[in-house]
Amino acid sequence: MEMRPEISVASSTAVFFYVISRLKNAADLVYFSLGDKMIHIVLLILVLLTETHAGCPLICNCTENSINCVSKNLEKVPSFESLDNNPLIIDLSGNSISLIGMDHFSFDKSEEVKEVFLNNSGVVAIEEAAFEELENLQELYLSDNLLNAVPENFLIHNENMVLLDLSTNYFTDMPKIKSKSLEVFTIASSGVSNIPNGALDGLPNLRILLLSQNNLKTINPVIFDRMSNLFFISVAFNPWDCNCKTIKLFDYLMEKRFVDLTETVQCRNENRMFVDIYREDGVVAAFKDQCDNFVIMAESEEPKEMEISLKNLDVGDSEVLTTATSEKLSEEPAPDIYFSDFSYIVILGISVFLSLLTGGVCGSYLTFRYMKRNITPTESTKELLCRLEDNVVRYSF
Repeated sequence: MEMRPEISVASSTAVFFYVISRLKNAADLVYFSLGDKMIHIVLLILVLLTETHAGCPLICNCTENSINCVSKNLEKVPSFESLDNNPLIIDLSGNSISLIGMDHFSFDKSEEVKEVFLNNSGVVAIEEAAFEELENLQELYLSDNLLNAVPENFLIHNENMVLLDLSTNYFTDMPKIKSKSLEVFTIASSGVSNIPNGALDGLPNLRILLLSQNNLKTINPVIFDRMSNLFFISVAFNPWDCNCKTIKLFDYLMEKRFVDLTETVQCRNENRMFVDIYREDGVVAAFKDQCDNFVIMAESEEPKEMEISLKNLDVGDSEVLTTATSEKLSEEPAPDIYFSDFSYIVILGISVFLSLLTGGVCGSYLTFRYMKRNITPTESTKELLCRLEDNVVRYSF
């Protein structure tokens, strides 16, 4: 029968002592030719081994402050119930532990543990209360596993948590996690293609976010609005779209000083080729012109295309685009309608000729009518003139 890894050397030693005592009582020691001295030597060796490995899982190696179970072909977390040391570090990397259950890290000295390594251990699922008993846990390493989701509240009871590493897993959406103390969150090389709105709302103390080498094509800058303490984001080596949304994103990140662009940002164009789009000193000139033209045309000349583009944008991006468009239109006056010099001369000449022709015809007609007209003052006219003359004479005196 194969011995389970949980059975400690102390238990094996107790069994040995029990067998020896039974043999003595039964007078069966005649079959042993070793003598009393040899028996004492064997027992002494076993006692020394017991003191060296006391409480440590048989398959692991323990020191005063650590438990090392790296690459031991473990299929589940071993029992740590009878530990005699004070483990600050538990390393279970390189095993085949598919499930991290709620009672796997529940033992007497769990409050001593500050770092847990479960890298490359085939982890598929984590129960919400799996690390709840590790009250002073500060660093949790879960990279190179098979995770595609984690419970939102699986760190909510670890009030001293500082670092979480979920790199090289199989996420599509960046998971929402709640932790008031978490400062470093790395989820690089995990296939993340979408960051939902509010994904970082549960991490008010986050200071470093590593999102490099994922499948991100765009990010809504609104996601980072509440990150008052955030001072560094790594988003290098993602297949960004070659459009204005990417430019606006990096304008925002540079303005907030959230990124350090030591390397030029590249985007993937329609031909699936990577080209430069943003540098430390700003957007590449070719894309800046293209983005400006896109905003003006979308607002004035091609309203249908603008409507389609806005449907593909979320609320935050549409607000950014609308603001940029209004600012651009307020800065640049509408283009004036103008003509060439030759066209201007022709139109002016025609206008003058028509004016002269119309004036000549009308003047000739009125002159002819006036000359033919027989003017005789009527009685009413004479009376009106006499009344006016009388009024003039009266007011003059």
